[in-house]
Amino acid sequence: MKYPCEIISDGAMTFLTSVPLDIKAAHSANSLVGNTASNQVFEIALHGPKIKVTSEYAIAICGADLSPCINGERINNGQAYVVSEGDIISFGENKSGIRAYLARGESASEGIPYSLPTSNVLRVSPAPEFEQLSQNLVASLFSHKFTVSELANRMGAQLEQRMANKLDAIITSPVIPGTVQLTPEGRLIILLADCQTTGGYPRVLQLGFEALSVMAQLGPGAELQFCR
Repeated sequence: MKYPCEIISDGAMTFLTSVPLDIKAAHSANSLVGNTASNQVFEIALHGPKIKVTSEYAIAICGADLSPCINGERINNGQAYVVSEGDIISFGENKSGIRAYLARGESASEGIPYSLPTSNVLRVSPAPEFEQLSQNLVASLFSHKFTVSELANRMGAQLEQRMANKLDAIITSPVIPGTVQLTPEGRLIILLADCQTTGGYPRVLQLGFEALSVMAQLGPGAELQFCR
């Protein structure tokens, strides 16, 4: 599908997707312009692009606050606007969060409200190999704070701290977005939207829908904590 706009200058990471990292933000943006949850959105990470509109339609932005503007005038996240041919959508300073979602639709709608997470506590459930963990390791998982490392993208995010891991590798088994793997070196890896479908590291925790949307807004250096 040809999107009715022209990218004048690209952002750090900007692309059309129907598999957003922050599902809640993308669904909210789509709802504000009368779309279904499956409609494609621009996922914009860290630094936004400059976009020239080529026909009239409604837009909405949810997720990170990247200081969006229409023709140089600041607009608000979580609100629908009608743009016309020749209008310029641009972005500026990254004020909060790291991923914003730009949806395009036929008309403005009341939509589903969205606000950035105010807590970096991720609610999880036990994954298949959780029961093999020692009591001390379980206690550490839920009492320690972890830091997102530089090794973070749409496939997954590795955490900086190491755990005292004595688990053996497992037979290659299914994984899904939100699965938390424990490597032989004791690193935790949180799998995200573009993750593989199988893996050989023990699966110790599983993030739910809400926690995945929180994780989508956490960049390198951000702290998080697991809870049950």
